[in-house]
Amino acid sequence: AIGMIAAVIAGNKKARDKSEPAPRRARSTFSTAPKQQPPTGETFKWPRTGDFGFPVVGESNYRDALQAIAGDHGKKKARVECVAELFPDDDNSFDDKAVEVLVNGRTVGFLAKTDARKFRRRLGQKGLTGQRTFCDAVIAGGGEWRGERRDYGIFLDIKRFDE
Repeated sequence: AIGMIAAVIAGNKKARDKSEPAPRRARSTFSTAPKQQPPTGETFKWPRTGDFGFPVVGESNYRDALQAIAGDHGKKKARVECVAELFPDDDNSFDDKAVEVLVNGRTVGFLAKTDARKFRRRLGQKGLTGQRTFCDAVIAGGGEWRGERRDYGIFLDIKRFDE
């Protein structure tokens, strides 16, 4: 039986056209594809503070999405204001209390674990448990330094959580 498996594997390797490149593994398991838009109807947008001091984590995994949203800004740093969607992701395989951050339907990061839990409590206090909400945000960074493109960050304009 082991000999048959080895023969099948060897045959598959020989059968592949030499001009055809070997399949490549995906570089990242993070999807940056646009998500389905929320249903139309009433939405809640958090009041503006003008601070943009609330950081999003994991954004380096979504660099392509952030760069696409930031657009062409040459070698200078980007500073692009946008609207972020905050999505309580109960089906997240890493954390069932995660809060995903999207811009233009594309994932750009998450709230930090402790912030996500505090955010969900804040949603509950407002009678918005499990609902998608929106806030102003700014994408910053991405300038060139020593010939290399720097990372982007995204910062939300929402009130910091009380400890």
